[in-house]
Amino acid sequence: MEVLQLSYRKAKKAVLTFWDEVEPGKFKTWTRLAHVLGVSREALCGMEKVIPKEWSEEERADFLYLLRKARVRIEADEHDRLYDKDQFKAALISLKNNHGWTEKQEVATDLSGGLEVVLSGELETYAG
Repeated sequence: MEVLQLSYRKAKKAVLTFWDEVEPGKFKTWTRLAHVLGVSREALCGMEKVIPKEWSEEERADFLYLLRKARVRIEADEHDRLYDKDQFKAALISLKNNHGWTEKQEVATDLSGGLEVVLSGELETYAG
């Protein structure tokens, strides 16, 4: 299991300055934040597990709060990119892979005319 190798103070500073230090033209992503912190995106997704056990409870709680806040801000930025036709697909993929978004398909079914179920084979034997 990957754990942050930074001190609490350095990790907190990295998250707080992340917004200002991303190169112009580059997007603020969960993967880029993971890179800044020196861990993989997958490790950062398990937020609580990436925090070193040596940190105090207060430091752990504060850093976890910062990570959650950063994740929401990154998701909001990516959501805004959905409205840019040139960035739509990349933003959608990132939202699905990093923020749990899914596509839902609604299927309307009208059973007002009734439903007939025909059992055959082995199922017919059990239905009696």
